[in-house]
Amino acid sequence: MSLFVQAWGGELSLVLLACLLGTAAYTDIRRRQIANQLCLAVLLLGFFQLYWGFTQSLSLLGVLLLLVLSAGLYAAGIFAGGDIKLAVALCVYFGGGLCWYFLFLVLIAGGVWALLYALWQRYSPMQQALPGMPYGVAIVVAALGLAIYRQWYWLTN
Repeated sequence: MSLFVQAWGGELSLVLLACLLGTAAYTDIRRRQIANQLCLAVLLLGFFQLYWGFTQSLSLLGVLLLLVLSAGLYAAGIFAGGDIKLAVALCVYFGGGLCWYFLFLVLIAGGVWALLYALWQRYSPMQQALPGMPYGVAIVVAALGLAIYRQWYWLTN
């Protein structure tokens, strides 16, 4: 595969991912819901990454671990169904090499987001219309940060 295809394919994929994840974060904040079509689009983008060689491999162990952890978070009421689907699709997008980093970044971003959200809830004069914390925002922040880093690292090395 030519360098031209790799560079433009990676950048195009990053732009598409940013648009999809921006939509996911917006809908999660506004309605506490992430559409199935959006998760499917991210999953298809991940398979595109695998097919064209932008991602080395698929980590089934990472995906299974994510499903087990997500099921526990879902049972505890922290994660919702859309969060799980989006996280699994992003794990496929990043592949085996970066799936573990993605999971770690989601945990870090989730902790920071939970703290910021709790402070906002406590000190904001506006009342929150919808219950619960939109955890999809933390997933989006972690995914965009890792995707931008991966693209930058690939272009500089």
